[in-house]
Formats: sequence, structure tokens, C-alpha cells
Amino acid sequence: MGRLCQCCKGTQNQKPINKKMSKFSEILKHHSSPTSVSHDKKEPSESSLKQTKKTSLAKSKNPDYTQVSAYLPSSLYKKTKIKLLNNDMEFSELLELILNKWNEGKIDV
Repeated sequence: MGRLCQCCKGTQNQKPINKKMSKFSEILKHHSSPTSVSHDKKEPSESSLKQTKKTSLAKSKNPDYTQVSAYLPSSLYKKTKIKLLNNDMEFSELLELILNKWNEGKIDV
């Protein structure tokens, strides 16, 4: 687990004020407030920026997209998912690329 930021040190041993509050409520409240400073130094990834720029509407809500399902061998899916994660890419992006190339006649089956 990661370390606590300077502002949150010491809050982990405090008792909850009432039964509905968890021992992490103060930390969560602090980090979810709009005035809190981000403690992560990571910049957003390029693919997440591309996704944000591409469309502000989720694919599930976007009328230009249709959900599909397919049955794949588990081993093929696992290998593909690992490669997708390493390349910061979604499964639907891969399928879209492959299907576009196939429809354009660039891939023979």
C-alpha cells in the first residue's frame, strides 16, 4: 500500500465520531473536496487524453456505437488483454481497427 500524504498522517488512528463514519472518512472527505490538492504527480496518459478529445459521451450512451459480444478461447482473450493493457488500449479500439481494415479489404480471412 502507498504511504499517506503529509496532510493525512495521524488520521489513521482516530476513532470515528459516529457509527456511520468509517476510519477513512476524514481522509476521503479531504481528498474529495474541490479545494484539495492532488498528491499524484502522474500526468494523464495520452490514450486517456485521446478518449476525452474523441468524444465526451460514453460509448454505451453514444448512438454511433453498438454493443456486441463474441465467444473467444480464454487463452486468446487473456493474451490479447495483456497486450492491450501494455499498450494502453481498449478491446473495442482493437476490434474497430481490425474490422475497418477487413472492411477495406486490407485483411483477408
